[in-house]
Amino acid sequence: MLSYLSKFFMDDFLSVFFLFIIILIAIPVSVYSTGYIKKYRNIYSGRYFWIMFGLFVLSMIGVVMSSNSISFMVFWELMSIASFFLAIYDHKNRESIKPGIYYFVLTHISGLFLMMMFGFIYKYTGSIDFTEIVHSRGMIQEPWIIFILALIGFGAKAGLLVSEGSSFCAIHKFPSMLSAMMSGVMLKVAIYGFIRVTFFLMGGVSWESGLAVMLLGTVFAIYNIINALLQNDNKKLLAYSSSENIGVIFSVIGLALVLYDLKLYEAAIMALTAGLFHSLNHGVFKSLLFTGAGSALFATGTSNMNELGGLHAKMKFTAICVFIGTAAISCIPPLNGFASESLILVSFIKSSFLLDSKKLFLVVILCGCVIMLASGAAIFAAVKAFGITYLGKARSEKAVNVREIPRSMNVGMAMLSALSILFGIFSPFIVGMISIGLSESILETKYIVQPFGYEITRVAILLFGIIILILLVSRILDKGKKPQINSTWGCGFDTSKPNMQYSGDGFSQPVARYFGRMAGYKKESKVKDTILLKQKTTDKLENNIYMKLIYFTNFLAVRVVKIHYGKIQLYVAYILVAVILSLILVINFV
Repeated sequence: MLSYLSKFFMDDFLSVFFLFIIILIAIPVSVYSTGYIKKYRNIYSGRYFWIMFGLFVLSMIGVVMSSNSISFMVFWELMSIASFFLAIYDHKNRESIKPGIYYFVLTHISGLFLMMMFGFIYKYTGSIDFTEIVHSRGMIQEPWIIFILALIGFGAKAGLLVSEGSSFCAIHKFPSMLSAMMSGVMLKVAIYGFIRVTFFLMGGVSWESGLAVMLLGTVFAIYNIINALLQNDNKKLLAYSSSENIGVIFSVIGLALVLYDLKLYEAAIMALTAGLFHSLNHGVFKSLLFTGAGSALFATGTSNMNELGGLHAKMKFTAICVFIGTAAISCIPPLNGFASESLILVSFIKSSFLLDSKKLFLVVILCGCVIMLASGAAIFAAVKAFGITYLGKARSEKAVNVREIPRSMNVGMAMLSALSILFGIFSPFIVGMISIGLSESILETKYIVQPFGYEITRVAILLFGIIILILLVSRILDKGKKPQINSTWGCGFDTSKPNMQYSGDGFSQPVARYFGRMAGYKKESKVKDTILLKQKTTDKLENNIYMKLIYFTNFLAVRVVKIHYGKIQLYVAYILVAVILSLILVINFV
């Protein structure tokens, strides 16, 4: 039975690693969902949600375990359909319908490019089986076509080419547990597909193609993090932050492709290890942050940070979990975000000195510096989200009248928090396992990446020991003493009001002034009876490129609709012509 199933499913390191990511994150998010779904009790069917959620998880598992292009595309389509029905689960909320439809169209455009990609692979190799394609990849005559189709197909799905915070893939509009699964897991499935095609099926690409991926990832990383900084909606900020991290991952994967083509195999394995490790860590801490944002939304009814504040006093456990996620995404040692981001930077620095070309050296160093800048901006965004939401005073009645969240939601966040800590402490072991698995799969030799040895584990254990000791000593010394609680000193003012605090807009004003135009930031003033000041951010990439493509498509559709005369005979003739043209194309293609 197992030998029969092995014909349809892959069991190599890459598939098993991404299977591990899917299961690892799906379990705590499932626990979290049992509580969050109570929000929709007596409104929607819980059975419907769990059927679609299960189908979503199983289809992602099917994608990463598929051993041929047919089963890959079947599971890819199931993943797209299941995620769409989960996206519109709250269909009475009209705000989730339009983004859901946009997402449905986008994911099928992505699927179209992937079908074309597998079609070209079949044309050159005559096989749909991944193992046979690997043995026949020398027959591929125009690898650049397959590469471009893979980059567009997987890049669009991963949130590289289309930002997760834009209207076309607005995961922040979907139920929070789905936002966590899409950002934490589904985007990584697209990364798996890109690595599977470029490194395994194609055996690498030209260094120029790898350089294009590296530059594209770097540009989108800095673009999306600037957009994230200007958001006042917690979930939208996290959505743009997800696209920033995807840009970072694609950038280091591009670096690995460059190094692999230049025969710098050990450096390539190190860079690819960094990309996979960050995929794992990003999946954990971003799922944690999305579930934390969902808990705040569940308790208050809003995700607008300008209406929140002071939640740490009423949602202490949630605040602790979100703080851990914030520290992880801010690359604070010894958490997992620090481990993977530092490995990425080490990969850029070390590999740059192995390059013979000075121009290529400068490009790699520049990309590494921009990635470092994006990481610094990510700290800014994370501090903004946590500080404005959980610290200070309540800015509205919604933040005062907090609803109690179910215990299972806290359990799910606690599991993800524990993983963020453990993956940071034991990062040397994990990095070593990933590098061995990749080197044995790609190079057929064993190579262990140990950029920082085991010092991080020793320091982490020592640090936690000191923290626990300080807490125990302070608890003993303060025993029997009543703590004094006072409001924050307000520069001599003793009547400070909540609206005198930093708002989300105020916190990000320095960024808005210098980089706002790049991200579509606008400030509008209206003077009638009173002065009304509005600040908003629009996605420039969406407005200047994608919306114009939509308008052009609509322009063509309006003219094509004129051939619809309502006569069945004419429609049958259209079908006949389409079939004949399809046959001609297929015959010429094959």
